[in-house]
Amino acid sequence: MKIFIDEKLTSEIKDNVIDFGIVAAGSPKKFIFYVFNNSEAELDDLKFDVEQNITEREIKILEAPVIIRANSVGKLVIEVNPSITLKQGIKAQLRITGVELWSY
Repeated sequence: MKIFIDEKLTSEIKDNVIDFGIVAAGSPKKFIFYVFNNSEAELDDLKFDVEQNITEREIKILEAPVIIRANSVGKLVIEVNPSITLKQGIKAQLRITGVELWSY
């Protein structure tokens, strides 16, 4: 599985670390990502979680695919609404779990 920041699947996110950049406090900002299932198996029961270490950051997953068929794309929408503006920007680790379903 690969995650991209663009619909044409040209800019891949490496190591599931998302760099949201600087987001102004109190100004929610939505980010759309594209999750590509590059395997021959269907991915099912997908769960997406964002690991964040600093409590001032507020990151929510608004929309996420539960199933992605083989060689297909699902849309992931994340909202960032920090309570303070951080000069260094906001980065977070995305954790994905699920089940591979193989057809023979």
